[in-house]
Parts: sequence; structure tokens; C-alpha cells
Amino acid sequence: MEHQPISGERDSAPRPLRKWRKRIFRFVLLSIITSVITWTVNYSIWLYNAQKRRDTAIAEARKRGEPVWFSDLKPEPLLAAELSLGALTDIIA
Repeated sequence: MEHQPISGERDSAPRPLRKWRKRIFRFVLLSIITSVITWTVNYSIWLYNAQKRRDTAIAEARKRGEPVWFSDLKPEPLLAAELSLGALTDIIA
């Protein structure tokens, strides 16, 4: 007597193509989640350091008895040479 498959038993083993699609989907999803978490942590660290530097500058100005204005905290503009790729090659070399 031969064993007759039950209706759901036939498809119980995943097809190889479906397995690879699932693996690729998991990899892409995990990569996206990892990228978002990494970006969030790096941004949080950068923000903490920037606020710490700002608060230090404000505390030093108040210690000297000077009023603090928003224009005092504005960063200095970058020169055009600092923004060009030629400057990057000079820095790297």
C-alpha cells in the first residue's frame, strides 16, 4: 500500500527559490534596520558633542561677563577652497 499525501503535506518542504527570496529579504531588511540604528546612534553622539561645545562656549562668555547672542554662536563660513575636491586631495596626500 502506497502512502497518499495529505493536502498540506505536499508543500511542506520550502522550494529553493522561495528559500532564497526569504534569505535575501531578511538580509535587506536587517541591513536597513542596522543602517538606521547606526545612523541614529552616530547622530546622537554628534548632537551630544555639539551641544556640549555650544554650552561650553556660552559658559565661557558668561564667565567673562559678556552677553551671549545667537550671532556669537554662528559657525564661521567655510572657504571655497575648503569645499573643493582639490582641497581634499591636499589633505589626504
